[in-house]
Amino acid sequence: MERSQSVRRNSTIATKVMCAVVFLTFTVCYLYFYQADTLALLQHQLSQGQTHYGRTVGTVLITITLLLLQIGIAALTKLKASHEALTYLPSMLALALLTSCASIGKITAVGIAVLIIWIAAVCLTKKMEPFMESSRAYSPFRPIARNMLTMVVMATLVGLAGNSDDLRHTQLAIERHIGEKNYEEALAVAENSEHANEGMTMARALALAHQGKMGERLFEFPIVGKGAALLPTADGAKFLLYPADSLWQWIGAKPQATMTTERFLQLVKKQGKDTPTLRQYRLCSMLIDRRIDDFAREIAADTASANHLNSLPKHYREALTLYCHLRGNPVLTYKESAMKTDFEDFLELGRRYSDKKARRTAVYEQYEGTYWWYYFYQ
Repeated sequence: MERSQSVRRNSTIATKVMCAVVFLTFTVCYLYFYQADTLALLQHQLSQGQTHYGRTVGTVLITITLLLLQIGIAALTKLKASHEALTYLPSMLALALLTSCASIGKITAVGIAVLIIWIAAVCLTKKMEPFMESSRAYSPFRPIARNMLTMVVMATLVGLAGNSDDLRHTQLAIERHIGEKNYEEALAVAENSEHANEGMTMARALALAHQGKMGERLFEFPIVGKGAALLPTADGAKFLLYPADSLWQWIGAKPQATMTTERFLQLVKKQGKDTPTLRQYRLCSMLIDRRIDDFAREIAADTASANHLNSLPKHYREALTLYCHLRGNPVLTYKESAMKTDFEDFLELGRRYSDKKARRTAVYEQYEGTYWWYYFYQ
């Protein structure tokens, strides 16, 4: 009899400890490594940009709060250790709702529905516990296995309910690094992503602009949207986390609320407020829209650039090579033997394949990251 009680007591302790370890390990990893940027966005929105989320402090405070919630639920329900995992459901639910990007109405509806089901499950379990406790075929491994399975299922559901949009995560990470002035880290995140959206295109461009490398590296990354997407104007993209006012302050000019990107970039030039940064935005916007004639005229009008074409950034020289190839009467002539040879090889490689898919794959392998690839294939 004493041995049986000792086994039950040890099983109870083991179950509680294992549930706590699983919960704490999952919560800390989930908050710190996976959803930190989502929570930063949530705090940014709730505080209207007045406060900033700290990953370490936020993880610790949220984890402690959820653990205290579990302790309170356990004391309130008085469930036996054999059903310890059920006391973690409200905490897991709060974690899922906190990191979800769903609307408040949907979050509230789902939360209420899950809580109703959980209350019913707790009531049923309380009624069944006396029968389970009196079972002679007691095994200390059954409650442990049952609770671990329940914890794993809840953790999986939290992961599915939380923000799992890879593009959103990537854009938030890029914007966070830009806000911390870690531009190389921002571009490293961008390089690891094969896909993009307009917001990511804008964030990548901003990181490059801070380094003065838009004309050198912009087309090394996937471009989504038109040239307008380079700036958060009326027809441009939108930041998720990074404050647009910080960009305008750094650029030195701010458009009116209804102003388009093209109108804004042309207006600052007309008003004599042009800067090297605004100019690279204007030129790269033209290239994204494949407006190579406007681009060539802009270069030709700039005496300094026209006199030093070979010192222009890589994508500008690629665009000029393409422009001179396509136009019989160009506004300026650009000849660089190495660039011209490379462009001719690019064209020759494309001619070797009659099948469009095979041609695209072959050219991609050698020329992905060039303006020529973007102009003809992306």
